[in-house]
Amino acid sequence: MNMSDTPRILVVDDEQRMCDSLDTLLTKAGYQVQTAGDGKRALELYGESDFDLVISDIKLPEMTGIELLQAIRKGDPNAMVILMTAYASLDTALAAINMGAYDYLMKPIEFTQLKLAAKRALEKRELEIARQKLLAELQVKNDLLNRRIAEVDALYQAGVVLSQSQELKPLLTRIIRLALDVIGASVGSVMLVDEIRGELLVSASVGLSDEVKRKTRVRIGESIAGHVAQTG
Repeated sequence: MNMSDTPRILVVDDEQRMCDSLDTLLTKAGYQVQTAGDGKRALELYGESDFDLVISDIKLPEMTGIELLQAIRKGDPNAMVILMTAYASLDTALAAINMGAYDYLMKPIEFTQLKLAAKRALEKRELEIARQKLLAELQVKNDLLNRRIAEVDALYQAGVVLSQSQELKPLLTRIIRLALDVIGASVGSVMLVDEIRGELLVSASVGLSDEVKRKTRVRIGESIAGHVAQTG
């Protein structure tokens, strides 16, 4: 659904009287309505605005209603489209439904039938948007849970590493790798204080060249690392 509380409907028909009639009827029913006289203009309007429903004749200049349906749903797979026609056939109806049309109505249009089809199409779109929002929220929570599990595992692995008798550099390197795995980074380092020089030097790293490690010097109190070393 668009940001407004009022659903927006795009009506597409090359008969101006039909556009005007549906515009009036749907507006009275509480919808915001915009019209287009051909498929090309309809596609432009759909790309420029946020429509909740398209109601289109099948027989149109520039492109057919079926082609408009295909173009719209290519960019927006969840688009709701109702097709109208005065030249009904089983093949056309099946083609429309198979390509994603929500409904297929015969002209002359019974407004009660159209209003019901529009209501149901808009409800379906709103439910689909709500479903996708819920799935996105669940994915975020799932990612957060996986991150927390990774953090706990990393802490456990770090505890195992620290409990083992190792030289400092390989010990720190293993801890860096655990930390990088948790945050999804590829480069990291541990800097230790050189008490004599009052500087931080790279003691262990992953992803840093030897030249960078050799040249990196941070005075206590300077930059983020130096500030952390100074304040604890």
